[in-house]
Amino acid sequence: MKAYQLKITLKNSHPPIWRRCVVPQGLTFSQLSVVLNITMGWSGSHLSGFDFPKQGIDVTENNEFFEGFMPFDRESIEADKSCIDTYIEGEPWFTYTYDFGDDWVHKVVVEKVLEEYEANYPTVIKYKGDCPPEDCGGIYAFSEFLCEDDEDNAADSEMLEAGSDYCLEDVNEDLENFCFLNMARVEKRNVAEIYEDLMNGKFGFFAKQARRKAASLKAAQPDGANSELAWAGGEQALANLAKRLKREIASTDKFVRVNEPLLQALGHYEKADLLEIMKRWSLEIKKSFSKKTIIENLTQKMLEPGVLEKHFLCLSDFEMESLQRALAGQAHYVSTPTDDFYALYNAGYIFQGEDGTIYLSKEVADFYETVDQPAFQEKRERQQWLLSCINAANVLYGITPFSVLTEMYNKHGKFSIEQEALVPILQDIPLVYQAFVLWQGGICAEEIENNVEDILQMQGDEEYYLPSRAEIFLLRESPVVTEPEAFTNLVDFLEATFGKKEAALAMSREIRHLLAYGMMPSDIYDFLQLNSQSVKMTKTQDSLFLEKINLLGWHTRTLMQRGFTPEEIFQRKAKNAPKKNQGNNVVYLKNHQKK
Repeated sequence: MKAYQLKITLKNSHPPIWRRCVVPQGLTFSQLSVVLNITMGWSGSHLSGFDFPKQGIDVTENNEFFEGFMPFDRESIEADKSCIDTYIEGEPWFTYTYDFGDDWVHKVVVEKVLEEYEANYPTVIKYKGDCPPEDCGGIYAFSEFLCEDDEDNAADSEMLEAGSDYCLEDVNEDLENFCFLNMARVEKRNVAEIYEDLMNGKFGFFAKQARRKAASLKAAQPDGANSELAWAGGEQALANLAKRLKREIASTDKFVRVNEPLLQALGHYEKADLLEIMKRWSLEIKKSFSKKTIIENLTQKMLEPGVLEKHFLCLSDFEMESLQRALAGQAHYVSTPTDDFYALYNAGYIFQGEDGTIYLSKEVADFYETVDQPAFQEKRERQQWLLSCINAANVLYGITPFSVLTEMYNKHGKFSIEQEALVPILQDIPLVYQAFVLWQGGICAEEIENNVEDILQMQGDEEYYLPSRAEIFLLRESPVVTEPEAFTNLVDFLEATFGKKEAALAMSREIRHLLAYGMMPSDIYDFLQLNSQSVKMTKTQDSLFLEKINLLGWHTRTLMQRGFTPEEIFQRKAKNAPKKNQGNNVVYLKNHQKK
């Protein structure tokens, strides 16, 4: 895989603050923003943009926001619709600005273009200096604080402590966990949507970009910058390229190839990608393994009797429908926004080429012909119900005893299961679908594995709320709010205040997610006020904002209260509280006049 070695230096920082990192090819600028923020140490809570001075191009997340502020002689392109390869290859440097208030400007030097990069995620190689604290006034204000070194100034001390102590190991772990490439889907998210998905536990970058006419044509114009022009020569090659782009833009058809056995289909992967697949299958890896050996080991494991069936039993309805459409359409398959090949891609059964071709192994296609059998459909229905219950338990409790999971499974489904039979069934779920780890008589959500003791202590001896069947299915998409009007009221308020429906919805969803995981409404309010990118609210709007967050929190099912809402906790305590004496309130005082 091709990659770029970049050196990112915070301009006017003394001593210099810089990072050297390697970034895989094929990212959008929205994805690159997330990578640079993690690499430097920024939270990502502010607007950002790129500038290519020599090309006269600005890359922004929201062109409407910058409308009227762009110089007439500059071109503006959208970050979520533009691939970095088109612009940084052959470009010695460009700038990245984070937070247009504090104006943190970074000079990004393209040091090398690496033809062979084994990892499928960015990596920081070297660094110098800690990240400054955000919202401190920018690089000059930060430099003044460093020069003054006033230990008596408490505000300055707090500001300096808010800066990030840089840890190379932690940063690279975050880049590997959050920014790995998933080639199975087209990336359509802007930077806010990527951060929202990260907050919701949906990690990774979609790494197959839809082709864009403007960007591709622009890349073909500079002399010597396009290999096809150099090979075919001049105007004729440009005309051919334009015709091909026109066809690709007019149609979203993809080719589907199903005639290859898995042994041959795996050959389309790079060796580094095959090693990643081996990790997902928990197979032994040796440095001496050739690509051929890796493919043979994977094929043997992936085609063991019963293995394909286990994967198909866990496929969601979206995944099954996508597979059905791909197999039925063959060369005339048309992609849709609901396409989902994520699990089969991660397992290695599906590969998507750079030209958009989807390669399905013959074994996958052959097995799909058997899924209409009643016996298989019943098995799959059982497994889907279990996966739905596991997901609901992860969201509502975090840590779930087997007894509670069994009770949830048996309460609403048409199937039943004995607690003793649960553990082997859980262990038999393929790793790609395991969003949990086994834990002391129960399961634990994977993302909170390192915080189990703290969460159990906060939950105390609270009972477990058993969700309705409808709530269990709803929890696969979002946290549950018992009064939906509380959520829509917050969305409407934010839209009325800032005038942007999509931004209001995204912020409301993030607030709902934080509430579900136990963050206090007042803490969320303080955090949003501190990191606000928007126009400051009036005192009346401030009060209404906190009121809306409180109301949403009052009706949200939370992990810290094991699925109960604060309203339900309050009502239950009020119901169980000892009743006060409501009889004769006249008190007679001995040796005194009666009152």
